[in-house]
Amino acid sequence: MPYKQWYEDLGEIKRRCRERGTLFEDPEFPAIDSKVFKKRVLPGGQSFEWLRPQELLDAQGSSEKAEFVVGGASRLDINQGMLGDCWLLAAIASLTGEEKLMNKVIRLDKYDKFGSPGYCGAFQFNIWQDGHWEEVIIDDRLPTYRKKLVFMHSKEKNEFWCALLEKAYAKLQGSYEALKGGQTIEAMEDFTGGLGEDFDFKKIKSEAEREEIWKVIEKGLRRGDLMGCSITAAPNQIEAKGEMGLVKGHAYSVTKATTVNYHGRDVRLVRVRNPWGNEREWEGDWGDKSSQWKGLSESEKRQMNLNFADDGEFWMSFDDFTRYFHKLEICHLGPDSAKSTGDHGWEGRVEKGSWIRGSSAGGCRNFLNTFALNPQFRVDLEDTDDDADDKCSLTVALMQTKRRKLKAEEGKPMLTIGFSIYKITDDDLKGGRADRDFFAYHASTARSPVFINSREVTGRYTLDPGSYLVIPTTFEPGHNGDFIVRIYSEKPVKTGQVDVKTTIQSRDERKASYRSNRTSEEDEAADASFKALFQKLAGEDREIDAFELQQILTTATKKVMFGREFSIEACRSIIDFKDEDKTGKLGYDEFKEVWALIKSLLTVFTQFDADGSGSMDMCELRLALFKQGISLSQATLNAISARFNNKKGTLCFDDFIQIVSRIYSIKDDFDKHADRTGKATFTVDEFLRTCLTM
Repeated sequence: MPYKQWYEDLGEIKRRCRERGTLFEDPEFPAIDSKVFKKRVLPGGQSFEWLRPQELLDAQGSSEKAEFVVGGASRLDINQGMLGDCWLLAAIASLTGEEKLMNKVIRLDKYDKFGSPGYCGAFQFNIWQDGHWEEVIIDDRLPTYRKKLVFMHSKEKNEFWCALLEKAYAKLQGSYEALKGGQTIEAMEDFTGGLGEDFDFKKIKSEAEREEIWKVIEKGLRRGDLMGCSITAAPNQIEAKGEMGLVKGHAYSVTKATTVNYHGRDVRLVRVRNPWGNEREWEGDWGDKSSQWKGLSESEKRQMNLNFADDGEFWMSFDDFTRYFHKLEICHLGPDSAKSTGDHGWEGRVEKGSWIRGSSAGGCRNFLNTFALNPQFRVDLEDTDDDADDKCSLTVALMQTKRRKLKAEEGKPMLTIGFSIYKITDDDLKGGRADRDFFAYHASTARSPVFINSREVTGRYTLDPGSYLVIPTTFEPGHNGDFIVRIYSEKPVKTGQVDVKTTIQSRDERKASYRSNRTSEEDEAADASFKALFQKLAGEDREIDAFELQQILTTATKKVMFGREFSIEACRSIIDFKDEDKTGKLGYDEFKEVWALIKSLLTVFTQFDADGSGSMDMCELRLALFKQGISLSQATLNAISARFNNKKGTLCFDDFIQIVSRIYSIKDDFDKHADRTGKATFTVDEFLRTCLTM
């Protein structure tokens, strides 16, 4: 279990605060203006005043006592502040309708009443993030201006659960400002662990498609799925009033769907809520002031629990819903959901990966030469669905992680992401991974609906039983990023990242390979001429050190190095590889082997430096290393890339020499300490000598 700091453990926080007679102040999210906005300031350069709930009520002159929840958490509690995070509010409004979800997220069992003996000013929330549930602990100091809460707040002035939940989410993303602008489905996933899917009403082409969407809404709401909807808007129209009282570029939540009998015919209705919680509601048919309600029986009205207050909630017909709104977002509650009940109908797997520039960020299929570098995940579909078509349903969701926080703190935008799916056999993976030739001669079985610069892209597919590769990519190569791939199906599936198994020729195998390429006559002739060369190059001590080797190699590799000086570090690694007595110098026999290796590696480097640039990318390096009897896993290649690649994501000939020398040195030392199980045991001193002398 990872070590926790004291401020990450609610029990330890309570203990410290009790001993010191103080209230908790979160060192990870201090009460400073930069945790609200990075650059934006209040009028006159004023600062926000951070107050605890009871302090705020006292400052307002209220006699009320602060409460976490008043009369139960409700969608009608929540009102938006000055922050453009209506997408978050819409998700929270949907969350309040699910008691199990709410208890999982806001942890009612983890707080003490304000002012009670156990109260310490700390609150704990659970938020799903990047593939796992994360405990988020905050203090209860909230940003205020002129004695009022600046951001999300409850309709009840002494209720603070929604303001504190917003703060926990802001902490997770780095600041309140990081919450500006987003998709409802993003927050829905983070409060449920569910899987997001969206529908574009403008792309509906037939009544059958409209019928299918109604079934999805009706079934999803029965199962407890969370839903949001919005109207597309131009940048200068965000949250501007549109037709019939609706707001453009604004996130609403969908809270219910039903069918009523209106003058003898069935009418489908959808209940929608504006998180502003005010009079800005739908003004058309079935709105609060519509005469259509007179056509329903009193029993139907009671069943619908109608409320015509100016609370932001309203009903509208399904036809108007798909006509006036443009987008529907649904969060399906699957096996990782806080509300998992066993009847969700999903089997889910999560795989994690990274795109690393110059190593595993190969870009989309348009970039064939580097496409195979991307992480590859195998999915085995064995059991078909229960229906009669002998097919397997598969939903794939690719999510880039940590990007909202990176954008807020470092200005890094969302990457443009997507994925491809290929059907494979075991023969296609004989080398451990699918290579360039496989992708050159095989078409994809399916692809993501789009490449898009949002947090997640999701596709739903019906496939034949068999094995498939899912290749998550950025659109262009060379972009760094972390991601998760969620793979959902109706029946259990096997998934896993495919990779090359690390294997390295032993010292004896390398010597045998070298000897097999030479005749005894060639050895004798080469030995005589080489001895003369060595005597000319070596100093008075008849040995060659790293600096002498650097001079030799700078001259010998002038063409491939384009006149650059050969790296002294590479020379030291070369000497360590062959320096049996660890003097830091090479004798004649040692230098002879080094020279043969360098000539061999120069030939290999030239062969795989296809464009003659004097550099290699990681795809070329993988092939060149394989030529030298070295096969490396992607994780090891990623480490090499991080250590040796230049800003262009490539490495030079002296880097290549250094990499091979170090790999051979480590393998030889490993073999000396290895037992029959293939594991090696080192003392600390032995391990340090191996690492420090490379």
